[in-house]
Amino acid sequence: ASAPAPAPAPASASATESASASASATESASASATESASATESATESASASATESASASESASASESASAPESASATESGSASAPESASELAGAGALRPVSAAVWRSAADCRELLRGAGEEREERRAGIATWNLRWFPDGSGDGDTSRATDVAWMACAMASLGVDAIAVQEVLQHASGRAAMAELRRQLDALTGGRWVAHLDRCPSDGRQHVGWLVNEARVRVSRVTQLDALNPLGGCAGHLRPGLALYLEWPGGPDLHAVSVHLDSGTAARDHRHRAASLAAIERATRGLRPRDADVVVLGDLNTMGREAPRLRAGDELADVDALLAGLQPAWRRVPSEVPCTELWRGGASHLDHVLVSASTREVIGSARVHGICGLGRCERPRGRAAALERLSDHCPLVVALTAEDRD
Repeated sequence: ASAPAPAPAPASASATESASASASATESASASATESASATESATESASASATESASASESASASESASAPESASATESGSASAPESASELAGAGALRPVSAAVWRSAADCRELLRGAGEEREERRAGIATWNLRWFPDGSGDGDTSRATDVAWMACAMASLGVDAIAVQEVLQHASGRAAMAELRRQLDALTGGRWVAHLDRCPSDGRQHVGWLVNEARVRVSRVTQLDALNPLGGCAGHLRPGLALYLEWPGGPDLHAVSVHLDSGTAARDHRHRAASLAAIERATRGLRPRDADVVVLGDLNTMGREAPRLRAGDELADVDALLAGLQPAWRRVPSEVPCTELWRGGASHLDHVLVSASTREVIGSARVHGICGLGRCERPRGRAAALERLSDHCPLVVALTAEDRD
């Protein structure tokens, strides 16, 4: 979660109603991967060698990770990054088995894992992810680019998730941000053999964080891209807060549903907490206009459930309040439980900020939400030293939910 940045400027466009750019690619299988094991450089080797079938990170060692810098270039002001190896080498790698701590060690290790994934392919399944990209691509909102996003590594990590729709938050849309997003999509195309398209909200561009989606439209049909202004308690793009961005997603021969990317107000001040509660209370009203086509709605993103400073409210108590609020909506909603109770690691420790919410009629979401990255690998233990993934990707970790193979309307 990050604080708002300086004043906005004119908006950028997206494919359909939001910010998007199409890319050419072939229709083939997407690379995917689910992972578990440890992110510790020292303990990872033994942990990842033994954990082949279990997705549980409890079998891994500690959450410490390599402090070495990733080997590929990051997105700088030019938005450029080193390209992956040829698409013929890396495309269609299939889903990895859950031994993929290497994904989060460095860009080079991630690419090596995808390249060798052919022997470990699994049947591909429908799923959705959410990932707060931490001021993509700058890495911060204060002009310090020392933690700028390693675009090549992020593309590889996204490909490893094994899903074709990713809700994203904290995306910048200045000139270098648009260039970096185009590069991210290009590399995803090369890694997966897909056709990835970005859809972002229509709020003003410069200095503010945007919410949106990355979707492999070679495998998933997208329609009805809709900005949900009511999910900003101040309305629309006001106050440097964010609306939601909804898409209707259809997996041919499989499930279909509305999916909404959100990023609620960050901070522990009473006002911040009040804004979050107002956004959540508005979910049923904000999504009502989507329902005539399909009553199934999934809301994913950074809810910033970090508690309140005064009067004192702990983060866990705020999360309990969220569950009670959702249960009280008519019809009721629910929060999908996560396998581990954190989705963000930073200097203050572990926080459970990112969540998946589903409407009462939605029966396509299977089981619990899986936390990827070093949050899941280390069972929420803060790595010792400088973890490369936290420095060059994001302080947040991806959250993935699996969907049924068929539509259950």
